[in-house]
Amino acid sequence: MQNNHKQPKIILVGAAGNLGRTIVKQALDSGFTLSVFGRSRAQFLDLHGGTLPSGLRVIEGNIFDETVTARAIAGHDTLINAAGNAANGDSFYKLCQVILKQAELHLEAPKRAWFLGGTAALE
Repeated sequence: MQNNHKQPKIILVGAAGNLGRTIVKQALDSGFTLSVFGRSRAQFLDLHGGTLPSGLRVIEGNIFDETVTARAIAGHDTLINAAGNAANGDSFYKLCQVILKQAELHLEAPKRAWFLGGTAALE
């Protein structure tokens, strides 16, 4: 049987955190290609032993810069946000607002967005 579903064009924000690293591994193990958006390309290289896995593209930038975030999201139809810490209050709210606004404006149809959170490490 032929599969007529086209593969989603996924961008992940927060790929260097605990939840994000799990999403990256699962996506790549499942055969998806994935763009990750974060502050530091070097951090992703370190997480992957100095070489990025096949299917992983890094977009470096500041999430709070709406122009940079818009450019990162453009060309994708699926956004997964695993970034931020809800305990950071106003900063977390602003981060989610920037991502949501730019996703609404710049994701391609069918415009899928997921905002996920994990359990923070407790002291």
